[in-house]
This record gives sequence, structure tokens and C-alpha cells, in this order.
Amino acid sequence: MGKLGQSPAEFIIVIFAFFIIVIFIFTSNLTNTRPEAEKIQEQGSCVAAQALTTSLLKEPGEPANWNSGNIEVFGLTNGTQDFVLLSKWLEAQNIGFADLHNKTFPESSWLLTYQVYGFKLSSDSCPAAANSTVICRGFNFLNITANSTTTSTLELDLFFPFTSAVLSTPTLETDDSATLTSDPDGDLVKIILNTNSTDQDSVGITLSTTPDLIFVKKANYETSGKATLPILLNDTQVIDGLGSGGSVSGLNNYCNSQNNVVIVKSNENLLARFDILAW
Repeated sequence: MGKLGQSPAEFIIVIFAFFIIVIFIFTSNLTNTRPEAEKIQEQGSCVAAQALTTSLLKEPGEPANWNSGNIEVFGLTNGTQDFVLLSKWLEAQNIGFADLHNKTFPESSWLLTYQVYGFKLSSDSCPAAANSTVICRGFNFLNITANSTTTSTLELDLFFPFTSAVLSTPTLETDDSATLTSDPDGDLVKIILNTNSTDQDSVGITLSTTPDLIFVKKANYETSGKATLPILLNDTQVIDGLGSGGSVSGLNNYCNSQNNVVIVKSNENLLARFDILAW
């Protein structure tokens, strides 16, 4: 005749198996639910990114000639879509993100950055490079000077369409480089300059003819501690940002919108790529 009860070992096995089944069911439901929740959050971020694109890069704001004392809605254009006034950008930086956030899309965190990718030659009166890189222009040449107070590396790639370039590198060390590659469409100059508090580097580029535009293929000036130093085209930053100071690295539910925009200055226009990141 068999035993009516289970042994303690059999009971433990049954309980263990039960918990395994419960954990499996819970994990399966969580796995199926999480992507849907993340998709909803990502969709919300994309709505915010598109709304910010319209508000900041296609509208002038309210009032259209707003200033720090009367701004009601934040916008950057001159009233024409995709023409951003540099004066408004600089004024917005003075106002600060906390106040601007409430004038745009307060439901989301966001970051707006631009990089100049096209500019013309002109005659500049350039500032001295001070913990920065300065690209100084003449009508048929560029002088590029990199200066930093700590160990830093500049990476700058410039393309000169349908013209020939000649390099002069009077102050480069063995860890620096300036290389020129030619093809039928134009010349590409790739510059890497390593600087520190006792080492300022410069590169000169002379052009055989004046191109309609010079294109910035790559621009990065970074310290050994990963801080970003400014790269200036005369007095205007080639790369700049405005927005939340919070880190966006590792986020799963962000959305970005890229737009080619003209930056309008008092004396010239610059072609730039604006990137709006919302999360």
C-alpha cells in the first residue's frame, strides 16, 4: 500500500517548480509589456522633437522681436522658415535654459545643437586663440590656430570644392598632422593638432581659386578629460548647443530631428545642421 503523504523532499521540489513557473510567467509578461511602454515613450519624444523643430526653427517666437524681458514663446527665425538669427541664439543663451524651457515644450527635456558645415571666404579680423581653435579667413586663404590650457586634440576636416590647396605648417610637432588629398572634385585637408599649455599649433591653407563654399566635414576639439573646447569661425562657434544639461547617454526613449538651416549674421550667412534631441 503506497504512502498517503509526500516526503519533505518531494514537497520542496513541487514548491520550487511552482515558483519557477510563476517567475517564467511574470518575466514573459514583463518582456512583452516593456517594449510597448518604451514605444509609447519614444513616440512622445518624437512628438516633442517635431514640435520643437516647428517652434524653434520655423517660427520667430512671440513677440517676433522678443528679448529677455518680454519673451512669451521661444523661436529663433527671422520670420522665414529655416533662417535662424544668430542674435536670437546668443540672446537665448543669456536667458538660460530654465526660462526657455517653459516657453517651448515643458513636458520634455531637450537639447538643440548646431554645426556649421558650409561657409564662404571673406576678410576677417580674428580674435586670438585662447583655449579655443580659431579659423581665420582671407579671400584666398585660411589660417587655423589651436590653443589650449590643458592637453587637447583638434580634429578638423575641410573640403575645398573645385580648387587646389597648398599647406603651410610652421609649428607642427611629430604628434600633429595636416594631410591633403586631391581628386577631380576638389581638395580635402585633414588636420590633427595636439596642444597643451606650452604648445600652440597652427596650419595655413592657401587656395588657387576662391570656391563658392568651404565645407566642414569634421570638427572636434576635446581635452583629455573629454571637455569640448570651442572652434571659432572668426567670432562664431562652429559647434554650439542650447538646452538641458542632463545627460542623454544611455537613454532608450529619446528622439531626434535633424534640419539643414541657414544661420543669419549681420554680415554673412552660414550653412548649418541643427539637431533637436528630445526625451
